[in-house]
Amino acid sequence: MKKIILSFFITFVLHASDSMALENIPSEFESFRIYPHTNQVGVGVYLKAGKKYTGLSTQAKAQIIEKAYNAVVPDKSKNIIAVELNGEGEVWILENSKALKIDFWSDKTMYLSKPTRKTGRWFGYLGGQIMSGGDFPARGWTARIGTTLLKNKYDAALSLSRNAFADIEDSGITSIGLTCRRLFQYTEHAGLNIGVQADYARSESASETTPLISGGINIYLPGGSFDVTMTFGEQGRSSLMLGYTIFINRQ
Repeated sequence: MKKIILSFFITFVLHASDSMALENIPSEFESFRIYPHTNQVGVGVYLKAGKKYTGLSTQAKAQIIEKAYNAVVPDKSKNIIAVELNGEGEVWILENSKALKIDFWSDKTMYLSKPTRKTGRWFGYLGGQIMSGGDFPARGWTARIGTTLLKNKYDAALSLSRNAFADIEDSGITSIGLTCRRLFQYTEHAGLNIGVQADYARSESASETTPLISGGINIYLPGGSFDVTMTFGEQGRSSLMLGYTIFINRQ
């Protein structure tokens, strides 16, 4: 009976202690856990962050982490603190009562566009294409220059193309265009894309603006990607394009 009473008393005291500590930590955190020390580090603390935490500067984060740590584990000189929010987080170390950010992590490894790729990069593209459908088949080349947008989820580019109709001499037509694509990068080396495109071509006798939709595969390599793209337009026109994209700035 004494053991039961003692066990109940200890549980009550620990629960009351955690509740008091939770009340004392900054409102940017929703909960916490404490892990015992090891031979390498002192006490480890896990803090579950709320939405208010994400908008803070690094300095402000350090200040509230120090407050939270002192509220739950006072009088420790060297400790590891993990702050987690929605599968992402930061690792901090507390030395001499000061919180220092030393690392970060993310469990979101299946991005539609991989975050480890640098954002906002300019790129150049050169590829060859074969066109079918419509009145005459054609072949030619396309060059693009553009940039990635919105953390590499999209890209936009201006294009210059030169195509010639098969079996017709001196039938070359130059066109300019605008392309916007949605990028789906599933692994470090492979992804898909879908997009829309508008080409404007003008010859001596006529001019034409052609809307297109596109889809393709991207094989990512160091410094660029190898791209296979299909485009589809009016009157059953389609094209197969093979080319290479090179990233101009590597931030």
